[in-house]
Amino acid sequence: MAAKGPRLPERLIDAPSQRLYILSLGLALQALKAFSFFGALIEGHSVRFFFKWVLYDALFLLFLRFLRIPRLTFRWQSSVLQIALLGLINWLLFGNYTLSFSGASFVPALVYNIWQKLRGDYVGIDGYKVSISELFRGDKHLLGQHTVKLSPISTAKLNPYLESFCIPDHVGHAFVPVLFNNTEPTYITYTLASLHDPTSRSTHHIKKKDILSRVDAHQMVETVAAEESAAAVLSEDEAFDIEFGEYDDPRVKSAQLSQQQKTSTDKHPPLQKTQRLRWIKVNKPGILRLENVQDGRTEVRLRAVTTTVVNCPSAKFVGAEDNKVRCHGEKEQINMQMFGVPPLTLEWQRELAGKREVTTVEGLDPTKDRPKESSFVARELTVPLALDLDSLGEHVYSLNSITDGLGNRVDFFTHTHRHKADYTRTISVLKPAEFAFDKCRAGESVNLLQGEDATLSISARSGDQRDGPWRIAVQYTPTTLEASGANPSTVAKGWTKELVATDRNLKFKVDAPGTYRLLSAKGQVCRSDILSPESCRVIEVPRPKADIEWHKLHECSGDVGVTANLVLHGTPPFRVHYTTQHNGGHETTNSTVIDGSRGEITLQPERSGSYVYKFTALSDKNYRNIPLNGPVIKQTVHPLAGAMFAGTAGRGRTRETTVQSCSGDVVDIPVILKGTAPWNLELQVVGPSGTEKFQVNGIKKDKHTVSVKIPKDVDKDGGTILVDLVSVEDANGCKQILVVPGVSVNVRRVKPTAKFYAKDGVRTTQVLVGEKARLPLRLTGDGPWSVAWRHMAFPERIRRERFDSANDVLVVKLPGVYEIVEVTGDQCPGTVIVPEHTYIVEHIPLPSIRLAKDTRVSQARNGSHIRPPVCVSAPDYVDISLQGAPPFQVTYQTTLDKERPEQHQFSSLQPDYRLPLLTNRAGRVFYEILALGDARYSPQTENREATSLKWEQQVLARPNAYFKNSARLSYCLNDAFMPRPEHQVSQDGLMVLSGKPPFIVHFTIQNMASSEVKKEMLELSTHEWQPQFPDYFFTTVGSYLITIDSVHDASSCEEVKDDMERRKLWVDVAETAMIVPFERRTDVCVGDLLQFQLEGIPPWTINYRFNDKIRQTIQRQPKYTTVANVPGDFSVVSIAHQQAQCQTTISEVKLKVHEIPSAQVSHGTRFEENIREGEQAEIVFTLIGEPPFTFTYQRAELAQYARGRKPKVLETHTVAGIMSSEYSIFSSAEGTWTVTFIADKWCRYPPAKTDPSIESV
Repeated sequence: MAAKGPRLPERLIDAPSQRLYILSLGLALQALKAFSFFGALIEGHSVRFFFKWVLYDALFLLFLRFLRIPRLTFRWQSSVLQIALLGLINWLLFGNYTLSFSGASFVPALVYNIWQKLRGDYVGIDGYKVSISELFRGDKHLLGQHTVKLSPISTAKLNPYLESFCIPDHVGHAFVPVLFNNTEPTYITYTLASLHDPTSRSTHHIKKKDILSRVDAHQMVETVAAEESAAAVLSEDEAFDIEFGEYDDPRVKSAQLSQQQKTSTDKHPPLQKTQRLRWIKVNKPGILRLENVQDGRTEVRLRAVTTTVVNCPSAKFVGAEDNKVRCHGEKEQINMQMFGVPPLTLEWQRELAGKREVTTVEGLDPTKDRPKESSFVARELTVPLALDLDSLGEHVYSLNSITDGLGNRVDFFTHTHRHKADYTRTISVLKPAEFAFDKCRAGESVNLLQGEDATLSISARSGDQRDGPWRIAVQYTPTTLEASGANPSTVAKGWTKELVATDRNLKFKVDAPGTYRLLSAKGQVCRSDILSPESCRVIEVPRPKADIEWHKLHECSGDVGVTANLVLHGTPPFRVHYTTQHNGGHETTNSTVIDGSRGEITLQPERSGSYVYKFTALSDKNYRNIPLNGPVIKQTVHPLAGAMFAGTAGRGRTRETTVQSCSGDVVDIPVILKGTAPWNLELQVVGPSGTEKFQVNGIKKDKHTVSVKIPKDVDKDGGTILVDLVSVEDANGCKQILVVPGVSVNVRRVKPTAKFYAKDGVRTTQVLVGEKARLPLRLTGDGPWSVAWRHMAFPERIRRERFDSANDVLVVKLPGVYEIVEVTGDQCPGTVIVPEHTYIVEHIPLPSIRLAKDTRVSQARNGSHIRPPVCVSAPDYVDISLQGAPPFQVTYQTTLDKERPEQHQFSSLQPDYRLPLLTNRAGRVFYEILALGDARYSPQTENREATSLKWEQQVLARPNAYFKNSARLSYCLNDAFMPRPEHQVSQDGLMVLSGKPPFIVHFTIQNMASSEVKKEMLELSTHEWQPQFPDYFFTTVGSYLITIDSVHDASSCEEVKDDMERRKLWVDVAETAMIVPFERRTDVCVGDLLQFQLEGIPPWTINYRFNDKIRQTIQRQPKYTTVANVPGDFSVVSIAHQQAQCQTTISEVKLKVHEIPSAQVSHGTRFEENIREGEQAEIVFTLIGEPPFTFTYQRAELAQYARGRKPKVLETHTVAGIMSSEYSIFSSAEGTWTVTFIADKWCRYPPAKTDPSIESV
């Protein structure tokens, strides 16, 4: 099997580099091990270091094997051997072992001593560096402890988890937990103070049978606190009382296991074995306090804790019924009634088409203007919510939760006891139905057969069944007598009826011709729209008939036959039935189909003889087999010339063509003639009321335009006429009967019209800014239509659009008045209906924000409002007025000077909002509104008017003054208090001022030697000042203390006094070199810091004697500190300054260094003693040192109660004046007794912690 390559591909990191990196990592690991070795020498050999480095080395070698680096890849046996070898080295370095021969410990001891010398904090009086902590390492001066075990004390604590509680209306009570320790209560007394008047209290007593040891889930209070926790629920077995730590009950193990399982999922800490939870049932709100608990055996101590129980917050919809049905575009308002301790936080949502929008409104406080009212009393608040029903579908508004000011939260959807109608409102938004005649477009009509009924259909293109049934008003206008040609007695009268449509399609029968028009339609909720076609014309269709002319064929054609010319009246196609009889024999019946209103049938007998032709019946689209009494004719022969309309021939076949006529009583039609000119042409015009023939003579050109006069009835109402060529006669007198396709002339007298549709006469709509408006059009005539329109603000910009539907919409974006200029149908120009040719588009106003009128501001040049300045931490706010549809969402940013801006948000259901200002830091704070949204507009909508609001405020810093460092100044005797050059370079004594100049500073200069005090007052205009008092002279040698008493600046803000030590400046005045001890004493202890003040000019040369040996040290600082690290005699011989000049012999500084005393409890051992109640234990203290002794001992709680933390100290006692080396006390209290302090005649342990910067005289 081939060896695998390195884990990291060599194309990323080559093998030599990988070896370099991993070996560098191993070397760094060993360097850290060496550093830990020196630390182990200080702390003593510790097995902890050994296991730590064995783990680190093993991980490193396993990681090396995982990388598979070339030349550093070993077998697993080698890796195990390497781990074992490094483990042996770690044992030699950190193992807890000793060797019997002295040579083996020489090297560690030598290294330890060198390390001790190098890491010292001070130079000891013996000349070596020493660490103060090393002098007391191991706490060898306080040894031993005496542990006494006793039964614990019985306690009771109300509401141990600091939860909030409230009483639901449907339950009427709440359960408040009490934590008992080492007791089972039999009688509880508590008081309940009124929330309105805390001085009014009622006392309640609970017997043992009424104390609840278990609360079921359905009994718990249905509230959620701010931290979403609930009281723990424990059964008697799960919280079994195991007293005195004795495991003599068989249920101990099972109780412990049950407790562990319970607390693994509970948010509360697990109960101890001696603890148990019980519950108090509270039936009314108030402030609950435990007054007395009895268990029949011992006194139960109470924790002074009160718990406030209030009414649970609630919210519901009021004033409107549920499951409303509303029409699209309407407005609606619902009211939300809330009850609870303010301020309230309400969360509600709207669900539409599966999408959920959640809104949270905070800070609802009806008592903000009544600050004197109790903050725990529940209040009622009603907030209106305005709704724009601009989306179709089912709007479900739900209240999710409400939280009161104490953190009690109620989730409504978990309350099965509540009525759903209290916290939900459902509004169904319907689209209005749109009714129009079906299959009755403009120019079309419905045929009514004689003696039968016609069916008219009205259909709704949209609409909701919940809006039905609909009431539709239909108007009938009969056909005029002149147009119908009927008898006046048979013409029906006009009428108006209201029809009821139970669904979206309505069909009704009519039996009279005329015009049927839709006037209006209304559903149960919405007023419906009427679309085009809004009218339908019903025409009575006459029975078909035929005008027949026979023409015999004469000899100019050479053919033998007969031609029948038929003019047909009715609705094509026609079927003509005729019979043929030959030589008086049997009649043969034949038929032929004619698609137009005129046809020709040519009959050419195949045999000679006598032929009789007769037409018998006629059928059209509406009627069948209407009898005909046509003429009878025999065959003849007649050849003729030819003619045809232009455009009716193409590719070997003929076709009928159509000509449009929009205006005028004459239409021009081109004709193509064949034969010899001139021609005489006969034409026929077939209209609805009859046929008219006319003749055009003397046509000289083969292409001629014929002017055809339109019949009056067609010219008036419009319609279709057919123009046919009847015959043509050429110059030879040969006449030809023509059967060629005719021309259909569409006479349009119903011109296209255009207008805007108006519901209830209102042609105005409102849309959101940035959205497009859809303006409804109503077009008549033949489509498609071309409509020209314009915006009245830009009359010269005329736009044209094409529309295919008679009920189309015009989409626009800008607000204003829109006008229809002209309209053109498919073929004909139309007219614009005035005044319905205009439509107004308005924008729904954007929400606005401004500062309240009574806000104190001034206007800056940049448009920003200037608030009066305030001092740091002084509360301030601005009142903001909001306009729009609540709730409002406001985003604003704050900028402190030139720092990075921070964004903030707030929501409000009310138009007035109080915004707190930032005053916690000094500087100029700029506020700017970034976004504003309401119920209609989202905060992302561009709103320049809202975002132009900005204001600013100067937060004034409180004045402060302090000295930059604590260095002491040196002066000579009789010098004036003026800055020295070295002070200005080092900035020693420099005073720093903060605030707004000028500053008024008050000083106190105190001569510590003579106790002379002088007050000074200066006015300063800079933020840094070097102390200088030209009129003050140092008249005595010693220390002077300069103190800053007070400082005031131009802002009138109260000054800051945070660190009084930094307001002090020490000045040392010396005539000659001198060494002065900080403390006037002759006896010191091992470990004490010996501190001396050096007077003169540095450097100082100090000679001192310790244990009869003269030593010397050079100090460059005016403070000389050494450590008394060993006992003995110490004295200063001499001191010199100014480069070892001005030496002064010292004889007064003599000190004797004493050893530190020690104390032991139980002779330095850890002794445990168990006593019973009523017994006492003797604790023996052994004192080592020079009497008289003073020592302090303490009693701490047992470690088993500490649960991993440091045991709490229960009591501390100090005993003084003991002349013997042993002392005993007797106690019956439980705890661990230790010594924390020991002092003999000269020294103490632990040593007192002194501040070297403060001099003691």
